[in-house]
Amino acid sequence: MTYILHFDLDAFFSSVEQALHPALGSQPVVVSAGRGQHVITAASYQAKSYGVKTGMPLKIARQLCPSIVFVTARIEAYQRCGNAVKDLISSTGVVIESLGVDECFLDFSTIPPSFFPNDLLNDYDKITYYATWVKNAVKAHFGLNITVGVGSSKVIAKLASDTSKPDGLRILKPLDELDFLHSQPITAINGIGNRISSKLHSIGVFTVKDLSAISAKTLLLLFGPHHGKILNLIAQNSYFDPVKPNQAAKSMSVMRSFRPPRLAGESEIETSLEELLLRLNHSGRCSSRISAAVVTPSGYFFDYVNFGGATSDREILVPAFRTIFQNFPKSQILYLSLSLERLSDVEQLHLPNTLLDDHLPKVSLEVISQSDKLARLAYKGLYLSHPVFGLGLLLSMQDSALTVKFADRERVLELWAPLSY
Repeated sequence: MTYILHFDLDAFFSSVEQALHPALGSQPVVVSAGRGQHVITAASYQAKSYGVKTGMPLKIARQLCPSIVFVTARIEAYQRCGNAVKDLISSTGVVIESLGVDECFLDFSTIPPSFFPNDLLNDYDKITYYATWVKNAVKAHFGLNITVGVGSSKVIAKLASDTSKPDGLRILKPLDELDFLHSQPITAINGIGNRISSKLHSIGVFTVKDLSAISAKTLLLLFGPHHGKILNLIAQNSYFDPVKPNQAAKSMSVMRSFRPPRLAGESEIETSLEELLLRLNHSGRCSSRISAAVVTPSGYFFDYVNFGGATSDREILVPAFRTIFQNFPKSQILYLSLSLERLSDVEQLHLPNTLLDDHLPKVSLEVISQSDKLARLAYKGLYLSHPVFGLGLLLSMQDSALTVKFADRERVLELWAPLSY
């Protein structure tokens, strides 16, 4: 039998904010996206306990819960975190189908047999083991809860997770699926939107059981050959839509959330970096941009590096990350994120100079390679080649620090620190 697993991060936007800012703790948090809008995009479970809902005006939410904490949405941060969780799941060797930023499906049959201990003999125990492993890993790595639903189809798996929140795990056995499915409102079925549900309500159909009593011919007449057929199959629990792998991800990340008294330091940075590079190596892909972010009690720090081309060479990637961290706190870290971005399947050396024409004077340049000594760089106006940042213009040198203007920005390099690794 086929088993489909559905993973859904709980109260995702607000949970990410709570993980990034431990000071929020268990406070009722709501997130709103879009400038000038005062409608709630997401609400924590603490806020929901007061009756606060997605789509509710903030004014009403404050009336229901005067202590509510309002946070402006940071969609890019949520996207990074969602991708990182999916990277973690994919690292087990499975192929996933993404459903929005915080959900994904996978086919149980694609989990490598080597993942399971030898003493697990039946599918139910293996599914429980895998789902529990993912839940524990997501909690340990990101400080987030994820709910898992399992069934014979995407429809059943998603309903199983939706009805098990928060932090649940529900595996529906084949003999229990039809009764469970028929007890659900039609609005709970993924893909049945307002237009279809309103039309079904108008003919007295409110649950899936009600839907099962409508003949296939009637559904075809009302909703056409495509939607009518799918609705009929769903009502009979006969609709199977296979897990379809998404296009290759454009980024991969390692993210960690820490809570006092256990805060991160340099060892956690190095461990996370090694894990990220191992994932890149296993994927066979290359990155043309990296970024890092940390949150400490003193604030939020973020930086990035654009390369001249895509690479998987750790002799370039490791120094680049360490260069970023030269200006970051390396202790008392509450949250840590390392990302490889703009991934491609083809490795490139630094892009040809013609692509940088806007940044270069129309004269011949003396280019200094990474192997040359620091003494060769001791004068202003020299163009040099750096293994991480590409071609740059030397602006000044003071003691052991070089100030160099690269294509993306001006940077200060301490004693060519990247070249010492």
